[in-house]
Parts: sequence; structure tokens; C-alpha cells
Amino acid sequence: MNKKAIIFSVLFLAGIALLADRVMLQTEILRLRHALESLEKSDAALKNTLQQQQSQIRELQQRLHGKETHFQNFGDFLKTSAVTYAIIAIAVTICLNIMLFLMLKCRLPLDGNATDGSSCEFGKRSGDTQSPTPESPAPADHILALRVGLEIHRMRKRMEQMPEKTRHLKALKNSLKRLEDAFNDKGYEMIDLLGKSFSDGLTLHARFAPSDELQENEQIITKVITPQINFKDVLIQAAEVEVSSGV
Repeated sequence: MNKKAIIFSVLFLAGIALLADRVMLQTEILRLRHALESLEKSDAALKNTLQQQQSQIRELQQRLHGKETHFQNFGDFLKTSAVTYAIIAIAVTICLNIMLFLMLKCRLPLDGNATDGSSCEFGKRSGDTQSPTPESPAPADHILALRVGLEIHRMRKRMEQMPEKTRHLKALKNSLKRLEDAFNDKGYEMIDLLGKSFSDGLTLHARFAPSDELQENEQIITKVITPQINFKDVLIQAAEVEVSSGV
């Protein structure tokens, strides 16, 4: 009898232990389920937040692309306008210089030797029977020619900075060449000093700048500010240049 009671007691305690374990397992399962539901809710919230952020990023990218396109179009417009205005300014300058040069070259004997029939202001008057008393020739006046030469030099530099595909650039070069031809026909010549070696015997105004690209004591004219102008192989305007000196 005692043996049966002991067995029953053991079985009863074992049943209670199993029941307690089952309750604990169910509690753990419920806790895990709640945790999983929380994770699923958090994951859904994160996905929703991520979608919203991605949508905002796409919207910002579209706005940024629109701004870039706008600025690019505006920059192209400014660039085109600047080139157009530069071409117009150069064309007007060329025309004015040609007109001024052609108008005044008849009134000013640029070579200093006025001859009969070559002056537009002094010709033979109808009815005159006596030749005018010869006068000593006036000194050469090179002011206009020097201005024209300086303007030719400036326009050359502007055109060198323009792209080759610039509209009407070829026509401008042709106009500038005609102006240079008229300039040379009067006996004037601009001496190209760019890239030439500098020596103390040259008649010019120079300012010096050190350069690591040249050898020691090597001096090269790298910039012409004011060109050298000769009249019938005689210097009438000394050049102003920048000389790079090797160090």
C-alpha cells in the first residue's frame, strides 16, 4: 500500500511538473508571438518610411535635374549671347576703323610726301594757270595709323580666343585682313615678336616674369601688349612685351 502511494505521489508530482512546463512554454510562445508581431509592424513601418524616403529622393533628383537643365540652358544662352555681342562689337570696330582709315588717309599725307593728284583736299582748281608755290613737305603724322595698328592687334587677340566654329568668324577674319592690307599698302608693318628670343639690343619696353619651363638665362617674349610698328622699315612705335625668363 505504501509502495502504491509513493508511485502515485511521484506520478502526481511529475504531472504537475509537466503542466508547469507546458504553461511556461505557452507563455514563451505568446511572448515570441508578440515580439514577432512587433517586428512585423516595425518592418512594415520601416518599409513605409523607406518608400517615402525613396519617393522624396526621386522627387529631389527630378527637381535637381530640372535645375541643372535650366542652368545649362541659361549658361548656353549667356555663352551664345556673349559670343554674338563680341562678334558684333568686333565687326562694328572693323567697319569704323576701315571707314576712318579710308576717310582720313586722303586728308593726312601719311607717308609725309604729298604728290600732285594724291591729296583729296588739294588738287588743281579749274581756271588756275600757274602752279602753286612749292612748300616744304609736312612731317609724317602717324597718330591714326598707330591707332589702327593697335586695334588690329586687339582684334587679332580676340579672334584667337574664339572657337573655330563661331558663327561669322570667317567673315570677320576676312574683314580684318582687308584692313591689314590697307594698313600695309600705306607702308606700315606690325612686327610679330611673340615667341622670339629677347636680347638687350631690341628696342622695346619689356617686363620680366620668372618661368620654370625655360632653361637658365633663356628669355622668350611670351606676351605682346602693344605691337611694334614700322613705317617703311623705320621704327615708329616700340613694342611693349612680357618676357619669360628661365630660373
